[in-house]
Amino acid sequence: MLNNFRKFQAILFDMDGVLFLSTDCHERAYREVLQAVGIRHFSYAAIAGMRTDEAIKKILLENHQVVTSDVVRELTMKKRRRALSLLDQEGRVVDGSEELVCNLHKKYRLILASSASCQTVELFLKKSGYAQAFEFVIDGSMVERAKPAPDIYTLAVKKLKLTPEDCVVIEDAGNGIQAAQAAGIAVIAIAPKNRQEEFVRFNPAMVLSTVNELTVLL
Repeated sequence: MLNNFRKFQAILFDMDGVLFLSTDCHERAYREVLQAVGIRHFSYAAIAGMRTDEAIKKILLENHQVVTSDVVRELTMKKRRRALSLLDQEGRVVDGSEELVCNLHKKYRLILASSASCQTVELFLKKSGYAQAFEFVIDGSMVERAKPAPDIYTLAVKKLKLTPEDCVVIEDAGNGIQAAQAAGIAVIAIAPKNRQEEFVRFNPAMVLSTVNELTVLL
């Protein structure tokens, strides 16, 4: 439990599922692309928050498929193209988050740290208009290892010239929570009430139903 949220200097936001309602689009894109190569059964929750290439590789291995760099690259490109198209049409910024981001921006240093591609991040920033609120943005292409490895959050702390204790991460996926914790950063999980029990095993500092509930901590 976070007893003093105001001790933090920076808030590191994941994007998908936190500020951008994109989960359905990503899952649909994965399922369409993978079904074309005969894969119909996989757990989207297990890959949520992962970079696409690493998620594709994980699913291929679990389904005993041949895994080569060319296969992973081709499926990754197809998934990203399909997801980007769906997100452009159907992706929505979380209602009410504009006021939240504006208020947080006045008190904290805000960072966007997402495993998504730079194109997807750019689409979100265009749809939301939040670009000026973030001191900088890190996307999945900027780190060697994606979530659940800590690289993306370790890089954010380094660029901020702060310590992990000065920061808090807002995440909605187990892989992202593990990444933040591996970087030594406190995590607030975002999950609807009917899914909050899933996050107990990750032991986040707090679980909220929506990102807008951060207002109660200010």
